[in-house]
Amino acid sequence: MNLNLPAHGSCFIVFATDSRELPETGRQVVHTSEIYGHWHLIFPENWGAPPSVSLNELISWSDHEHEGIRHFSGTATYKNTFEFSTEGDAVLSLDLGEVLDVAEVFVNGKSAGVLWTKPFKLDIQDHVIEGINTLEIKITNMWINRLTGDLSLPPEKRFCQTNRPPESRYYSEAGDETYRVQPSGLIGPVFLELRK
Repeated sequence: MNLNLPAHGSCFIVFATDSRELPETGRQVVHTSEIYGHWHLIFPENWGAPPSVSLNELISWSDHEHEGIRHFSGTATYKNTFEFSTEGDAVLSLDLGEVLDVAEVFVNGKSAGVLWTKPFKLDIQDHVIEGINTLEIKITNMWINRLTGDLSLPPEKRFCQTNRPPESRYYSEAGDETYRVQPSGLIGPVFLELRK
């Protein structure tokens, strides 16, 4: 029997002492639909970003026109909805596309799982209901964006307090690297995948 995995996919195979057959290898994607714009993006208070913004399309935080979003580090929440109709024994998966750096997915208020590596995909079948479903995706990025933003601020207006003073360059054993804003957030595209 062949074992088919998606790109960057992995699985555990456990052999019992009384059986040596491979498990069922999964279902084939029969339909995909993209979750489009009007994402509501919510930021925590007192970290430089506005309380919330509406996005017609998913972009990196580092590409946003608002300086507080470009330099935001922490966890922000994307909200949207999607419609689902039961189709026999089909299973619904969510594919987040590109994520920087860690995502936790909530469907109808319940956590469906945490994703930190490609492929940023998970089964949400047990969390969906017939009709309109709410989707929340909490994205956490790296600290470097806020540290980079703080370099241009006077000390009394900086957001981060560290035991290492801000520098225009960071020196490591691997070589010199300038502080710079890194791509962050839910880049997408976000797809629903129906598998049978």
